Amino acid sequence: MENIAAFDIGTTNIKGVLIEKDGSYRLPLTHSLRTIFGEGGTVEQDPNEWWEKLCSITVNWWGNGVEPDSIKAIVMSGQMQDFIPIDHTGNPVRPAILYSDGRAKAQAEFIDKTLPFIQEKTGNHFDGTMVLPKICWLVEHEQATYEKTAAFLVNAKDFAIYKLTGQAVADPVTGATTGMMDLHKKEWLFEWFEQLGLDESKLPTLLSPNSVAGEVLHGAGGFATGTPVLSGSGDAGATSMGAGVLNTGSKYAYIGSTGWVAYATESVSQAEKGVFHLVHFSEESYLAIAPILNAGNVHRWAVEQFMNGNYSAFEQAVNETKASETTPLFLPYLNGERFPVQDMNASGSFMNLKGTTTKEDLCRSVLEGVAFALRQTMELLLGEANDEVPFTLIGGGTKSEAWCQIIADVCGRAVHVPEDADFIPSLGVAAAGFCHLNWCANYEDFNTRIIQSIPKKIYNPQERSQEVYCRLYKKFTRLYPLVQSWTNDSGG
Repeated sequence: MENIAAFDIGTTNIKGVLIEKDGSYRLPLTHSLRTIFGEGGTVEQDPNEWWEKLCSITVNWWGNGVEPDSIKAIVMSGQMQDFIPIDHTGNPVRPAILYSDGRAKAQAEFIDKTLPFIQEKTGNHFDGTMVLPKICWLVEHEQATYEKTAAFLVNAKDFAIYKLTGQAVADPVTGATTGMMDLHKKEWLFEWFEQLGLDESKLPTLLSPNSVAGEVLHGAGGFATGTPVLSGSGDAGATSMGAGVLNTGSKYAYIGSTGWVAYATESVSQAEKGVFHLVHFSEESYLAIAPILNAGNVHRWAVEQFMNGNYSAFEQAVNETKASETTPLFLPYLNGERFPVQDMNASGSFMNLKGTTTKEDLCRSVLEGVAFALRQTMELLLGEANDEVPFTLIGGGTKSEAWCQIIADVCGRAVHVPEDADFIPSLGVAAAGFCHLNWCANYEDFNTRIIQSIPKKIYNPQERSQEVYCRLYKKFTRLYPLVQSWTNDSGG
C-alpha cells in the first residue's frame, strides 16, 4: 500500500495524516503546540517542538504497522510569515517570531520610507508583521544572533523540511507574505537586501510546491532514507487547494484559531486595504485573502470564560437559545483586527446587556459576533452581489454545528462543510505529492477526482433566523465606529 505523508504545522496544532491514492485518510493525528506570549505583544514558538511533535506522529505510525518504504513522498503546509533563523547545523538560534508578532513596527516604517514601490513589487501592504522588517529588527537588537544565522526560514514547515533534508527552502505562496518577494516574478528582491545591508546568502531557495526540496537523510523522523520531500505550501495555499478553490472567482472561508476569506483571481488589486495577495498553489493565478485575527481563538476564550473549558456544554448552551434582537451584540475583536476593520488596537465589547441576559445568551452572541464579522469581510471583499452564493467553510471551527448554522443564517447562504474539515490543509497540500508521483495528471485532475468527491454537510439558512440577523447585522456594522475612538484612547 502506497501513501503520501502530509503534515500541517499550524499555530495551535500540528496534524499528520497518511493519504492513499484514492484520497482516503489513514491514521490522522493531532498534537497541540505551545505559543509564548511576551511583553509588548511578542509572539513566539520553539521550532524544536514542531519537529518533536512531528516525530511523535511518525512514531505512532510505525507502531501501527506502517512501513517507512510505503511512504512515497512527504509534503507539508504550515503557518506563514514566520521568521525562523537557524545556524549551520539546522538548529534555531532563537525562538521563531510568528506572523502575528508586530515588534518590528519601527523597522517597517524605516523600510517603507527607504525602499521604493514596495506595494507594486510585493502586491501587498507593508508592516511590522512581515519577515523583512523582523530581519532588520534582529540586526538591531540581537546582532550576535544575526551573525550566527546561516539561513532565514519563513514557514514552520520549512524547519521540518530542513530537519529531514538539510535544505533551506521556501515556497512562493509563503514568500508573498514576507514583504521581500516580487509577487509577479516569484523571486526574492535581492536588491532590497543589498540596500538594507543584509546578507542575501541567508535567504532560502524558492521552490514550487511540487518541487523536490531534497531527500530524507539518515532515516530522519523514521522515514526511509532517500524518500523525496517536496517544498509544499503555506497553509493558505494548501487550504485553498483543499477547499477546491482553483478557478477564478471560487471562494471559501476558514475558521481556525484565526481565519480568513479567500478567492481565486487573475489579477492583483489594491482596491480594499488590508487584503493579502498570494501566489496560488498552482502558480497560475493569485489568491486574494482577507485575514481575520478573531475566530476560533474567540470561541475558545468564551468556552473558558463561560463553561470552564467544556466545549460540549458551550455547544449545548448555544442550542438552548435562538436568534433574537433582545439578546447581546458582541464585537469580537479581542486580539486587534485586520478584517473587516484594520485596527490592531481594536478590542471586544458586549452591547445590549440586560438584567435578563443569561450565560447562554452570551455564548450565542460570541459566535454570532464572529459570524457577523465574517459576513462583513465577505461583502468588503466580494461585494453584496454574492449574498446568496453558497461557499465552503473549513477549519477546526466547523466542529461546532451550532456555529456553522449561525454562519449560514447570518450570511444568508448555504454553507458547505467537507468531512474532516480540519484536515483539509493536509489533503490540499498532498496535491503536490499526487502530481509529483503522477497519481493525478495535474491540479485540475486532483480537484475533480479527490476534492470534489469529499462528502459535505450542507447548512441552509433558516428563514426566521436569517430575518433577525439581517436586522442585527446592520447594528453590528455601526458598532465598531461608535466605540473605536474610546478603545484607541490611551487616556492621555
